Amino acid sequence: MTITNDAEATDAVITPASDAVRYAAAITAQWRSLPPVNDARKLRSDILKALELLARYDTRSLDVSRANVRHLIRLVSLVRPEDLAASGGLLGASNAWYAERLGVRPDTMTTIFRALKRAGLIIPHNQTENHRRVARRDRHTSWIGRGYSLKPLLVRLPEFSQQGRRLEHEAVVVRAKLFELDALIRQMRRQLAAAPDDGLHERLASIADEMRAAGGRPSAPLATSLLHQAFVLSLDVEKRLQIGCAEAPCPDLNPDQSRKNSGPHITAEQHDTVLVSAIQEGGSGEDGAPTAISGVRERLLVGEEMTCGITPAEARHLFPAGALFIPASSDHEAFVISASRLSDALKINPRLLGRGFETMGIARTMWSLFIVCQRSARGEIHATPAAYFNGMVTKAAAGMLDLDRSIWGERQKANNHMGG
Repeated sequence: MTITNDAEATDAVITPASDAVRYAAAITAQWRSLPPVNDARKLRSDILKALELLARYDTRSLDVSRANVRHLIRLVSLVRPEDLAASGGLLGASNAWYAERLGVRPDTMTTIFRALKRAGLIIPHNQTENHRRVARRDRHTSWIGRGYSLKPLLVRLPEFSQQGRRLEHEAVVVRAKLFELDALIRQMRRQLAAAPDDGLHERLASIADEMRAAGGRPSAPLATSLLHQAFVLSLDVEKRLQIGCAEAPCPDLNPDQSRKNSGPHITAEQHDTVLVSAIQEGGSGEDGAPTAISGVRERLLVGEEMTCGITPAEARHLFPAGALFIPASSDHEAFVISASRLSDALKINPRLLGRGFETMGIARTMWSLFIVCQRSARGEIHATPAAYFNGMVTKAAAGMLDLDRSIWGERQKANNHMGG
C-alpha cells in the first residue's frame, strides 16, 4: 500500500515497508484534513462494507490475506463509531482481549497486527519500545492511549469503496455471462444429441473444459471470450440442426397445433426445443417429449423469447422512472450492465440479482427490475424494491411469473395516462 505525502513539496510515494514513520505521519496529516463526520455510524458501516467487498472479491490490492481482512473487519466492528469519527479509532486493548473476540490465540494477534501494519491498514499510535497497548476514557468519553490507529482506513475509504463497487459490478457481469454460457452449452448438447456432428462435439467439449478449468470466478475477459465462442458455435449447431430437420420429419408448428394459449401475455414456444424434440421423436415437440426442457429454471435460462416484443426504445416510454438505466442496445452485455446499475440504484443485493439471472435469464431479469422501478416510483410497492423483486424471482422459480403480461399491463397504464 502506498501513499503520496502531500505535506511535502515532492511527489515521493511512501510505503509502510520503506518508511513506516513517514507513512504514519502522512496518513495522520491527511486524516486531519478530512471533512467533519456527521454520521459516525454510517462512517463505520461504509468502512465495513468496503472491506467486506474487498474480502469477497480481491484482497491482493490490500497486500494481506483474506483471513486477515476478515480479522480487520472484526476489529473495526469492535470500535465505537464515535471513537472512529473523533480520533480515527484506537485498538488499545490487550492481545488476550482481542483474541477472545476474534476466536484466535493471543500470540496470533501479534501476527495479525504485524501483517495489518505491514500492509499499511493500521498505524502505531503513541508507540512505545515494548509495543505495549493501553486505552482509557478521556473527559469527552473517547478512548485515548497507546496502540494502533485505524486512520488509514478513513483516509483511503473513498478508494476502497470505489474499488469494492467496481469488483462487485464485475462479479455480477461475470456471473450473468456464466449463466448464459451454461445455458448455451446445455442447449447445444441437446441439439447435437439430435443431430450428431463430431467436429461440433469437439468444439463444444473444448468450451466446456475451459469453463470448468476457470472455476467459479473466471476473469471478465475470459468469461466474455467463452460466451462469444459459445455463441459462434451455437450458430453452427443451429445450421446442423436445420439440416437434420430437413432430413427427418419435422412438422411446422403454429400456436394452434401446439395447444398453447395465444394471448398477448403467453410466452411463445422456444424454437430450438421444438426442433430437437421433433427430430428425436418425430412428433410435435410437446411438453411430454423426453428432450423437452424440464423445469422452469432451465426453460427460462435458455433464453425463451418474450412475446410482448418490448424494445429499449419503447422502454423509455413505459419506464420513465428508470430512463437513465435503459440500455442503448439489445445485446446481452448491455442488458447485464443495465440490470447491475439499476439494481444498485434500487439497493438490491448483488446475490439476489445473481439469483434473478439464474432463475429468469438476463433479459427477463432486467425488464423485471424496470417494472419494480416504475411501480416503486408510482408508490405501488409498500415494501422495499428488493423485497418486491425477491418475490418476483420466487414466483419465476415456481413458474408463476408472467412477465409478458406485466409489460402489457404497463403499456395499458401508459396509454391510459396519455389518454387522460
